[in-house]
Amino acid sequence: MGQKKRTVINNVTANFQFKEDKIIKHIDDFNLWTWSKQALGSSGYFLGWSSYMRDQIQKKTGKLLNSYIEKKKVDSIK
Repeated sequence: MGQKKRTVINNVTANFQFKEDKIIKHIDDFNLWTWSKQALGSSGYFLGWSSYMRDQIQKKTGKLLNSYIEKKKVDSIK
């Protein structure tokens, strides 16, 4: 759950490409508007279908993913 503690049901199709037992490509497919209405409330309902909202969500989640990766790198060094 996010900051607003909204319950979200997100049906996702995940596709993976492997090489030498490692994931080299991962693509998730889901309905962004359906997700954004649940996760973001009224702003998701009114803007969740837009490319602007999609781009903003991708920027934020990209930053979160990069932060997680960097933390894991630091933790593995310790």
